[in-house]
Amino acid sequence: MKKILLIIGVFALFLSAGCVAPNDNDSNPIPTPGNPNSSSPSGWWAYAPVQASTNPWQTLNLPFHAEKGEMQQVQEWLSSLSIDTTPFGFIPHDERVCEALNCPRGDYLIVHAPHATAERTLIQNGFFPYGEEGVLVQASGTTPGTYLFTLINATNDWVYYGGCNDFTLEKITDSATIPIIPRVCVWEGLPSPLNPRSTQTFEWEAVEDGQYRVVIGYGTECDSTKPLSQNTCGKTSVIYSLPFLVKGVSKVEFVKMRYEIKQCNTNPWQNPDNQSPNQETDQLLFSEWLGENGIMPTLIQYLPIPADFTAYAACSSPQGDHYELVIPLNQRVQAEALGFVYGGLYAPALSTPPYAEAQWFVFTPYQCYANKWNTQKLPVHSVETDLQLMKEWLEENGVGVDYLTFIRGVSLSQECTKLSTDKYGVGALSDESAQLLPTLGFVPAGKTQVELFTGTTDVKPLTLLYKSKFCTQPPWGGVEFKSGNEAETSEAVAQWLANQGMELLGGKPTIHQIAPSFSGSCDTDSGIAVKVTVPSWSKTHLTAEGFQEPSYSFEQQQTQVYPPLDMPPLMDKVGVWVSKSMNTPEGGTYTITILNTWDAPIYFGGCNEFTLEKINLNSTTTSIIPKTCGWEGLPSPLNAGATTPFEWNAPENGQYHVVFWYGMGCDSTKPLSQNTCERVDTVYSLPFTVNT
Repeated sequence: MKKILLIIGVFALFLSAGCVAPNDNDSNPIPTPGNPNSSSPSGWWAYAPVQASTNPWQTLNLPFHAEKGEMQQVQEWLSSLSIDTTPFGFIPHDERVCEALNCPRGDYLIVHAPHATAERTLIQNGFFPYGEEGVLVQASGTTPGTYLFTLINATNDWVYYGGCNDFTLEKITDSATIPIIPRVCVWEGLPSPLNPRSTQTFEWEAVEDGQYRVVIGYGTECDSTKPLSQNTCGKTSVIYSLPFLVKGVSKVEFVKMRYEIKQCNTNPWQNPDNQSPNQETDQLLFSEWLGENGIMPTLIQYLPIPADFTAYAACSSPQGDHYELVIPLNQRVQAEALGFVYGGLYAPALSTPPYAEAQWFVFTPYQCYANKWNTQKLPVHSVETDLQLMKEWLEENGVGVDYLTFIRGVSLSQECTKLSTDKYGVGALSDESAQLLPTLGFVPAGKTQVELFTGTTDVKPLTLLYKSKFCTQPPWGGVEFKSGNEAETSEAVAQWLANQGMELLGGKPTIHQIAPSFSGSCDTDSGIAVKVTVPSWSKTHLTAEGFQEPSYSFEQQQTQVYPPLDMPPLMDKVGVWVSKSMNTPEGGTYTITILNTWDAPIYFGGCNEFTLEKINLNSTTTSIIPKTCGWEGLPSPLNAGATTPFEWNAPENGQYHVVFWYGMGCDSTKPLSQNTCERVDTVYSLPFTVNT
């Protein structure tokens, strides 16, 4: 467990944090193992993994799954030893790490033994007694952005930690670590005790994507009546979690902030000479002061003095009433500098359109979009265009169309003079429109269809894709859907969905570059797509607007252009970047850079260090082999943290991506295809366009 002396500067983190009364100890005692003569009185056991992937859970002969995490491997290994327990996890440790594959890698695997037999098995497999403190980070499961931190005390001593803030965090960036204080406090607060051989779990709600680690300061043999920074503990230390990644919370756009109003008109927006401003005037002055300081709230609420509030007679003390704001997330730090206290995330309630109040009718369209509303015989290649023509035709015939839906049927051999198995749905709120629809060939929707059109209870996540079309305006309107407008398009789609009561479940909409249609004619794919994840109930409504479920061939990470991905997840810990060659910037020469962020060497290539794929207009790919070889050749090593560049001359214009095949723990005397590497993987660069 990584430890350093706790200095006054570290405790300043706690001093900057909000005032709450210290909680009673609600730690969870951990039962001592049944064997009274156990060599680990706490019941906790540790294993020091080595840097090479030769730890026993990594060499177990089990079916291979590329996505399997190390904790799952550990669980399967413990089960193979007949040890029925859930591992606590990996925690950092300050054991010296040498630069060799058989050296410790700097963490411990922590396991709790449920009984004496399990203890003996753990000892036989290299575990040793663990009697220290640690902190583990675990995702809470279903709530996006919410994380659980577990503090473990495996010693026989009481541990004292926290105060107003039980923990702090550090956001890890390329250039620095940024302290994250969960609460803004006016007093450090008293430390909380943690029983010997116990754990305590805390919850934290992330507001921004990034890499973080938890920091907990603690002491032993402390005076519980004094803050930690003023204490005379027998020992003080700071412990850290392993870094963890927060993803998918960037959709959180607003936060709640609170300002306690002080007595004597000493608040920064008030005039001390005006002793009795009315609340309406005060709120007007308060709003102006916010604007002068760059705070743009979407909601201001005044909350009066509670009946049971007792104020201290001091001009610097709160008088009991306060303002609550809802502001954009990016203004939080600025508001805190003005004296506001963070009150949590704000998610405005989404209002679903009144689908159930409409009368619903359906129509079975012809194949090839050969329907009666296309009176001008326009070329139609998509459902959404056909539905818009239908809507215009209905409105010309006096029908007010409030909602459109679409149910896809089964595929038939195409005969344009025959009906399809699809269903077009129309929802009308007015009785007059409902009476006209049957006269135009529409029939009342059946019970199951009505439930499909009006239900909003199926909230399982559903991923849908909208592809831009030549000559066609997307349903959200406003922003032109083209390259260069990715950020504006993402925001416009998010707002359009919110206006329809459709919550984004997978973060902000992402923009992708896809193959355009070969013909380039109107109403065919123009080469850009937006991906959203929404509740399943919205499917019939969004497919009527042109959204569809992505095909199996859609490569989400390889095609994403916004938000930009420095290293898509498919790349794991090896990155591939492509840039124009600095030597021949005007020609078709490109520099391909490989980065290894693993903590061990990788082995790659041979005669060819990489290959490429040309992405054709019909979404197929053609393999490009840079060199013609008589033999595969031996792989080259790339050390941990190292990069290596290669140059490639493009043979012709087009869209490409690099394919990079590598292995770990390989025999350098054998070609990769004949090797027995411990791990092999293939990663891709983002697509790039050659146009010389």
